[in-house]
Amino acid sequence: MKILGYFVNTCILSVSSNDSLEDKNDDLEMVDLINAAKIEAYTDWCLKEKQKKSRELVKWLMPQVKSLLKTMFHTGTASLRNKMLATEMQQELLNRSREGEINEADMPKVSTISNWISGFSRTWKRAMAERSLEENKVANSE
Repeated sequence: MKILGYFVNTCILSVSSNDSLEDKNDDLEMVDLINAAKIEAYTDWCLKEKQKKSRELVKWLMPQVKSLLKTMFHTGTASLRNKMLATEMQQELLNRSREGEINEADMPKVSTISNWISGFSRTWKRAMAERSLEENKVANSE
């Protein structure tokens, strides 16, 4: 049993199905519901103005930016000397936006590029592992 929150002269308790009130009477503490400062500290979380607003709108990677990132990723996979970090990829995208190839408003943050790299890398490794297994099956069946 745990205290979830306080309202004016009311205490909200959470009782799990395993708890029986008879067994827990000895463990209960007296709660001072008269102390306004204590009540205010606990009730702040339920006020509308204290709640976090909904998340910002999600900004998706544009297909043109994605294809450029894939090209940079595959170039790094083919040649380790050409492997790029997320900051270097963003710098390359900035150069492309200055040339007018992509819109500057479509420019992703470094953290977005880093997350894209980890997700794409995971997908790429899985695809290559499945391809390798299929090739081994074909080679073993011959």
